Amino acid sequence: MARYNLGLYWDDLDIQACLVRGAAGEAVIEKIVRRHRPQEDGKPKHAVEEDLKAVMAELGVQAETGITALNEHEVMYRQVKRPFSDRRKISQTIAPEVETLLPIADDISVDFVMLGKDPAGQTVLEAAAVKSSAVKARVNVLSQVGIEPEIIEAPSSALANGARNFFQLGPERGYVVLHIGWRNSSLCILHGRDIVHMGALPFGFEAIAADIARERSQTVSEVVAEAISSGLKAEAHLDRLIREVSIALHRLPAEVDGYVLIPAGYAGYLPDFSERFAESGIADDLPSLKGLQYGGPTREVLLSFMATSLALRGIDSADMLNFRQGEQAFSKQIEKFKGMLGFWGKMFLVLLVVWAAGFGLDIFLKVQERNKLDKAIKKEFTKVMGPSQPMVAPVEQMRQRWQTLQRTFGASGGTDSPLAIIRDISAMVPRDTDARLESFTLDENGITISGSTASYDHVERIRGVLAGLRNVSDVKIVSANVNQSDQRVLFKITCRAGGA
Repeated sequence: MARYNLGLYWDDLDIQACLVRGAAGEAVIEKIVRRHRPQEDGKPKHAVEEDLKAVMAELGVQAETGITALNEHEVMYRQVKRPFSDRRKISQTIAPEVETLLPIADDISVDFVMLGKDPAGQTVLEAAAVKSSAVKARVNVLSQVGIEPEIIEAPSSALANGARNFFQLGPERGYVVLHIGWRNSSLCILHGRDIVHMGALPFGFEAIAADIARERSQTVSEVVAEAISSGLKAEAHLDRLIREVSIALHRLPAEVDGYVLIPAGYAGYLPDFSERFAESGIADDLPSLKGLQYGGPTREVLLSFMATSLALRGIDSADMLNFRQGEQAFSKQIEKFKGMLGFWGKMFLVLLVVWAAGFGLDIFLKVQERNKLDKAIKKEFTKVMGPSQPMVAPVEQMRQRWQTLQRTFGASGGTDSPLAIIRDISAMVPRDTDARLESFTLDENGITISGSTASYDHVERIRGVLAGLRNVSDVKIVSANVNQSDQRVLFKITCRAGGA
């Protein structure tokens, strides 16, 4: 589903807004609105809230994500190094160090961009800090027009995002992204797609227009109006700017094959801007476009490049600085959700432990019951099948055994069933025969009877009875011995299955 991201940026001269629609890895610049703020005595005639409302009305679309940036004069940059590159550890240690490097006593918000490693292997960081009061002021302004910004960026880091997404940046070239603002200018230098320098320059379009106005004996407003309508050659008034950029380039390692200028912001009002930089060795041929969809001219994008870069933050967060750090409503909702998640997470863990304990107990009891059943089955199996028969599938083995007995001695309950055979033996033994049967074994091989009698004659009587049974042949007296304790004859008789 498409998501609309709104980039907003303003100063005393202009308000620029860009609406980007991003979904499934692609982005489309839906609309760019740039509105000149009416001036009075060299200052904006209306409060920024009023001008913003007019821009939002012209934009006509409510975006899901609002992104803005502070002005460069509100951001302070310091380069620091760390012997490690873990972002979490850096976040925990960088703020106290940056606070000692800045001449302010106010509460500050600090974020950073990793610039790579130096020759000694240390991680180089570009730390950016702002007063918390400046962040709150920006949020208050936007809240009056119904916008809750999720991201408040530093202008220079936003430029890198815009350059990466709008232009095709080759790894062999360096790129100087220079955004001319009203009071200050933003500078971001890339080697290929990697940031190697970012920062602010302490003068912008206002200073250039003021110098030209003094030369011509005009007002700054008249010079600005001419620049907006037809362009304005800056000529030597760019020397200071060129010198600062050259110094920044000189401090960087020679890793690329020359630099290309990407002029942005009010640089679009200065037709000789790129030409003057080309004289210093910075090429003025813009990189080829990356394919970001937009129906208007490239110049319009470059004039509103800061707003475009901010809007693209909604789909690309690489090297992003965000000075909100948990203040925005979105973050508060996330923190609230995390708190609820913590409670329900604990409840889930408790339930998981209870379930695991119950499941473990159930398994233990079932194992104990299974062991008891296994022992009982094995005991009965041994009785039926004999101790020499291995128990593999006891139920199936005993079922087969039962079927064999049925075929041999008849079906259960029939005239030749095992129960009937026992009844027949009991009925056929003469009443005057003193005999006690102690064991009776019936299997597919025949019958085995063990017991005791009063004499050898009684053993012969029992053998004769067994010989008269149906399906029995070859009746043998296996043993017949006198028990010395009670003088009874202990006997064992076997009958082989078969016969009529």
